[in-house]
Amino acid sequence: MEQNRWDALQNAGIDLPDALRRMAGNTELLEKFLMRFPEDDNFGILGRALDGADWDTALIAVHTLKGISGNLGMGRLCQCCCRMVEQLRSGDTAGARASYNELAGVYRALCGALKGGV
Repeated sequence: MEQNRWDALQNAGIDLPDALRRMAGNTELLEKFLMRFPEDDNFGILGRALDGADWDTALIAVHTLKGISGNLGMGRLCQCCCRMVEQLRSGDTAGARASYNELAGVYRALCGALKGGV
């Protein structure tokens, strides 16, 4: 990965050294997973589940998104997902709906950085 791309992704909030460690130092593998991240359906599933008050599906989607974002060094997104998982598990659906707005903003910013070829 080129240095300017590395710097831009780090500036977008991705902890690349942590993610690279999780990929056993394989930069090509990390880049492959990062570029596929915007194609993952869990964010869309989460939004539709919240709209339909399907709390079980929302929990599965946000928990999956939490794992993916954690493994890819997307700390802020992972934190948003963690908060929402806790809210859904405790039955705080109003809190989960409110948390979704922050999660969506972080998610869209990351996807923009990844898709933008930064």
